[in-house]
Amino acid sequence: MSDSTPSPNVTKARARTYTTVGAPPTAHHLAKTGASPVPSTPQQAERVKSKKIGIYPEPAPATRPCTCDKKYLRTKFCLPGGPQMNFHDRYFACSVCGLRPCMKLCCKCWKGFCDSHATEHFKSSPEHHVMANYELWQYEECFWCFKCNGYTMCEAFDAVLEPLFVSKGSFVNVPVTEKHTEYFEDHGIRCGAGTMQGWRADNEDAHVVYLGLPLSGVDYIAVYDGHGGPLVARYAGKKTHELFDNLCRQGGDMAQILVKTFLLLDETLGRETTADESGSTGCTANAVVINHTTKKIYCANAGDARSVLCRNGQAINLSEDHRPSLESERSRIVAAGSCVSEDDRVEGLLAVSRAFGDFDFKQASSLPAHKQAVTSYPDVSVNALTPEDQFILTACDGIWDCMTSQEVVNFVIGELRSTSDPQKICGKLLDKCVAKEIPEDGIGTDNMSVVLTMLK
Repeated sequence: MSDSTPSPNVTKARARTYTTVGAPPTAHHLAKTGASPVPSTPQQAERVKSKKIGIYPEPAPATRPCTCDKKYLRTKFCLPGGPQMNFHDRYFACSVCGLRPCMKLCCKCWKGFCDSHATEHFKSSPEHHVMANYELWQYEECFWCFKCNGYTMCEAFDAVLEPLFVSKGSFVNVPVTEKHTEYFEDHGIRCGAGTMQGWRADNEDAHVVYLGLPLSGVDYIAVYDGHGGPLVARYAGKKTHELFDNLCRQGGDMAQILVKTFLLLDETLGRETTADESGSTGCTANAVVINHTTKKIYCANAGDARSVLCRNGQAINLSEDHRPSLESERSRIVAAGSCVSEDDRVEGLLAVSRAFGDFDFKQASSLPAHKQAVTSYPDVSVNALTPEDQFILTACDGIWDCMTSQEVVNFVIGELRSTSDPQKICGKLLDKCVAKEIPEDGIGTDNMSVVLTMLK
């Protein structure tokens, strides 16, 4: 759910916008506060010196402030009519070696470079001495002057800085709090669903509630949390349950059918979409299947959406979030020839380690799908459906970033004292989680989608 030219040997990514740690403030805000919106970000002097993909190299030390005349900077750099400043296009890869992401963007030729090639570019073209740093959190340290060997800044650079901030996180100035909620009921099962765009420039989520699939007869409830655009999430929302239902006709273990479904969906997606279609990149997926005949609950998960079962008032996680920080996930990522950056992102970009799409991270041609750096292979849990089970809540990370599993369960139980309508409860949960103002940690600013399935 957004123009640089990569070197010939670099495959242009599907990715455009990735989930960011915090909300990107405007240059005006940073200039006024002088504070980083991500307090946990390590100081640049503490950056690791590794040149691996996605690891932030330590910049050259600022031995003295930039002495370039401000009028000169305005004249020579950031001229009106320059190229569009989409962050993820501009910083996609070094234009020389393909290192991802690039660490510096030349404000003269608008090419991206890793640290070493940025230095070489300056030496060969001394007039190209001002470059925008990959890390844009501290206003006074966003631009580097190679000629003066120090940070530089003037108001002329705001024309570059502000669109980079906007495209990096795709935030809006005022949250879109209008909710789209739905109600479903069949064979004694009631479901409410809701979604809210919030502070993001677009709603990249999708959700599905199908009570009684036509072939298998089971209930299928899922949330798809898109990143980089809505296309992949919407594709998954239209296709996944159909693939699952068709595979069920062949018989077999339902947990394995869910695994096959996720892998087949990703394979089909790769065939039916182009590398740059709609600037889309991928989505996480969490699907719950309720088989009333066998009295079993299945939950398939790839990414950081989550389903929680309430049993006698206690929250039981039906899935585990897949993040690059997990040792098992990190090991697979590294074995596939990729890496995890110091802020726990795949190649410094992607905050989840399993997803549909994201084909730029599935390029290890000698490896099967489940061993790629980012894989659609789901973990599947199986639980007995008992008389003590009250409801299942399935939601994207926009909810779980704001509340713990037990806090959400407690919230729903509290609302059930005044209403039995799951649709209304979903709407109230969305209202509770959306941030009234953009906080420094970004919590409450993501798209939010939730499905509440009542079991009794």
